[in-house]
Amino acid sequence: MALQRSDYTDYARQVSDWELQRHSTAFWGSRNALSMTRTAPAQTRFIDSRTGGESTRCVISGGPDLGGGALLERRQRFRDEHDAWRKASVCEPRGSDVVVGALLCAPLDASNACGVIFFRNFSSRCFELAAAAPPQITAEDLPLPALAADELACDVLVIGAGIVGLAIAMRLQQEGRRVTLIDRTGVAAEASRGNAGAFAFTDILPLASPGMLRRAPCWLLDSLGPLSIAPAYLPRIAPWLFHFWRASFPERVKASAAVQAALMNLSIGETDALLAAAGATDMLRSDGVLHLYESEAELAASQPGWQARADHGIAFTHLHGAQAIAELQPGLSPALVAATFLPAWKTIADTLLLAQALVRRFVALGGRLRRGEALALALEPSAGGIVVPLGGSRRITAQQVVVAAGAWSHRLARTLGERIPLETERGYNATLPVAAFDLKRQLPFGGQGFVVTPLVRGVQVGGAVEFTGLDAPPNFERAAVLLAKAKALHAGPATAGGTQWMGFRPCLPDSLPAIGATARDARVAYAFGHGQLGLTQAAATARLMADIVFARPSALDLTPFRPRRFTHAT
Repeated sequence: MALQRSDYTDYARQVSDWELQRHSTAFWGSRNALSMTRTAPAQTRFIDSRTGGESTRCVISGGPDLGGGALLERRQRFRDEHDAWRKASVCEPRGSDVVVGALLCAPLDASNACGVIFFRNFSSRCFELAAAAPPQITAEDLPLPALAADELACDVLVIGAGIVGLAIAMRLQQEGRRVTLIDRTGVAAEASRGNAGAFAFTDILPLASPGMLRRAPCWLLDSLGPLSIAPAYLPRIAPWLFHFWRASFPERVKASAAVQAALMNLSIGETDALLAAAGATDMLRSDGVLHLYESEAELAASQPGWQARADHGIAFTHLHGAQAIAELQPGLSPALVAATFLPAWKTIADTLLLAQALVRRFVALGGRLRRGEALALALEPSAGGIVVPLGGSRRITAQQVVVAAGAWSHRLARTLGERIPLETERGYNATLPVAAFDLKRQLPFGGQGFVVTPLVRGVQVGGAVEFTGLDAPPNFERAAVLLAKAKALHAGPATAGGTQWMGFRPCLPDSLPAIGATARDARVAYAFGHGQLGLTQAAATARLMADIVFARPSALDLTPFRPRRFTHAT
């Protein structure tokens, strides 16, 4: 039954644009849906939603099959088995009733359906929209306006809108500071964009390990291996490798693991609080992680790492044989003969969705999020605050500044005369369609140097560490190699239709972040160098940064995180 223009006109008189904006909580805003119905009423058909009286809602199509049975059975099946789909794909904050209603009412023409829009108080009906595809999550989802002329002075300036900078900005705002957050590209547009979504609270071991540098010739010769260094980049990275070698001494590895364990313990509670404040708790998945091995010898070689975790109270279970593995993840290659399961490992539905949730909350509470061109940044102390020159010959003045600019942060530190050995771990991934492989949880393949992760946007195959700096072009052959490895070990998942990505992870030689005030001016603080643990440690870093900004006792001893700890290494 087609909706007549006169019907829509009657309805439009009942609902103001303000109310439609207020109730638009999904990816596809209700204003866009209204525009579509105005211009193409013949493409809009009505169906009985069984959700009368609901506010304006938009539900993206492609939801799970609820099967047969009574209404209550299907509703319960949705909540028990498919609630993650609702949480991640629909962003419906009020529970699953509305979404269940949409899924229970089949569209008149399934080939045309692309979503369901719920209109408030209109004969208890909803309308199936049969035009345009649901939008993709892209870097342009949250465009950043430029700083206006009257916004060039602020209380606290946070530089970098990755997941760490967002967490810091939100924490300082919660504690009463007026925060301006700037980024040179966009929200979560760099390393956070391709993050595998793991809250790796059990990942306490540093990248450096005893004897690791003996493998350096392989890093130079194999450009597609799990860890590689471009030969032409070796002179540039040599100072970093020196500190990396020192960090691999057994006593330093042990000390680093202890510091990481303390930071992880703080991260657990702070992450729960951050997700709750952002209204994103329902994005969290507690499925654990399954490390996989191609031989018993490979598992045996990993035992020192597992013993280190056990020493810090981290629980895990070793599994042997294909049948034991299949109980946690069916469909894997029989070449995988052993595994280790860590139940405390958690993941997020999608890092970008979390970033968007943080931004919405930050802006709703008065935070200012702007684009700042960091072409030639310099931090200049002045009587009126810290002056930060921006691109375009503009400047912003702040009472306090937090540098959380990821892999570019050391360039800012250099303008204060501080040389911090920050390198970029260039990481690669390929994201396949959701149906490529039925993943139950995140799967790291340590021997092959990659991890497979189920995300809202698809199945992500990522990993590898490449040291070639910030300026070299990406080598997407590395992503193709990752896909080939995944196909071999996943018993042949579909690898067509994927997208590739490369990002810059900020990495310090001892795998610990730089958290602390600068030596030159206590009003400037650093929060960068988290490597592959930015998402995991973002909330804890925000807590520690708040302690610094408010000059109060820190939740952790910050000595191991001193930004200048490599300057006088002994």
